[in-house]
Amino acid sequence: MRRLRRFFSSQPIIQKGQFITLSLEETHHLKRIIRLAEGDSCLVTDGLGKEAQAKILKFEAHGSCSLVIETVTQTVSPEEQNRVRIKVLQALAHKGVLEALIEKSQEIGVEEFWPIQTKNSTLKIRKEDEARVLARWQKKVKEAAKQSGAFKLTLVQPVQTLKEAVGRISPNEKIIIFHPCGDAVPFRRWLEEVDKEAASGRQVICNLCFGPEGGFDAREIEFLRNQSESKGISCKIVSLGGSILRIDTAFLGVVLALKLYLCQIKLDLSH
Repeated sequence: MRRLRRFFSSQPIIQKGQFITLSLEETHHLKRIIRLAEGDSCLVTDGLGKEAQAKILKFEAHGSCSLVIETVTQTVSPEEQNRVRIKVLQALAHKGVLEALIEKSQEIGVEEFWPIQTKNSTLKIRKEDEARVLARWQKKVKEAAKQSGAFKLTLVQPVQTLKEAVGRISPNEKIIIFHPCGDAVPFRRWLEEVDKEAASGRQVICNLCFGPEGGFDAREIEFLRNQSESKGISCKIVSLGGSILRIDTAFLGVVLALKLYLCQIKLDLSH
């Protein structure tokens, strides 16, 4: 039997019998590329943790597609969604590198990706281009989600400054800056701290901060420390060892290590 293909709905999936409408882009993919017809079934996901089997009812004259939910097939539990939430604050880097990191964020399961303009950022995005660039990044997230079979989409935020990003972080969250300096905490010790806090049952929200090719400027590090202290946010600088790592190496190494470590925590808690 042919495997059902997946499409994204901008409407939250709630229950059987619900009517939803696919976007023009998703309808084009469904109708012109996959060549499904009225009466065929497919899978739809809302990017929020739910997936359902749906039947195609009608292709509308303006180019969209109407479907009806037949069965809600998958739901990510609140515990699984919120156990340890990972957000990435990534300084703007070369276009190819940044877009690859956005795709990997979706594959690995990063909750939010914040592109940050810093002093040493090599990529500069003009204000008039921001909406177009953001739409392209969001498209890449959807493509990566379809390939990986993920139920949740990584939320890619608009480009912002460090000041704007810190202003949106709540006191119950944590800021972790990966930067070489004398008082940095070793990576292993930081993982153990995450382990201890997650095991206590508290929700852990980690904002992982990665600098550009030239690293964070000293004044940016000082700003992050001062703002964290004034807002009552836990802030740590974490060392990744003696070597200076490339942006993609640091990002993948840290996020994968954290995700794998959390898998071990989950196994330990199940006993």
